[in-house]
Parts: sequence; C-alpha cells; structure tokens
Amino acid sequence: MGTTNIRDILTCLSPSLDFFAISFGDGRIKIWDTLKGQVQTEFADIVSTETTASLFTKPGGHLSMDYTCMKWLSCDRKKKRKLGTSLLVLGTGSGDVLALDVSAGHLKWRFTDCHPG
Repeated sequence: MGTTNIRDILTCLSPSLDFFAISFGDGRIKIWDTLKGQVQTEFADIVSTETTASLFTKPGGHLSMDYTCMKWLSCDRKKKRKLGTSLLVLGTGSGDVLALDVSAGHLKWRFTDCHPG
C-alpha cells in the first residue's frame, strides 16, 4: 500500500455540518456522518445517470481522475439533514466539473474543459 501525500487529500463539510466528505487522492470519496461517527456512503465506483456508455475516458474511471477541489451544495435549506438534497461538486486538474448526488450514489452531471488546472 502506497503512502498518501497530504496535498492529495480533499475535505469538505456539508452546510449543516452533519456530513464530512474526504478524498485521499486515489479517487475514492467517503461521506462520514459526523453525528454518528461512521461512514455513510463511499464512492468507489461512480455510475452515471446518463445513457452514454461512459463519461470517464481515462482507464480506471473516476478513480484515475485528479480531483483538485471539492464543494458541498445543499439544494433545500429546510431539510438540512436530508442527504437527498445534497450535491458534492468536484473539480479536476484537467478542467472537468462533476456533481455527485450524495444520497443516490451516482454522478448527477459533468461539464468538461471548464477551467484546466
């Protein structure tokens, strides 16, 4: 098992502070429930909701993507604790922006070549 460089670690708290997202640079993203102190969801194999064959052209899918930033968005302020209204938005070094539906565990949308670096 290789070591993780601290610069490769990304973290983000949900707006309600009830959930914590972390990525260790290997492409895996874990969502922790901060109140229960346990893993809520792990994105190890992100599946798209679109009908195209694959949104990820690199070998290894999303696990080979170089995430550079992470932001948590809540779509409904009245239900802060509900995961169904949360998106985790990720930026990559190649300029892609992806939104993950946290409760459903799938890729909601992706834009390519937005802002390289």
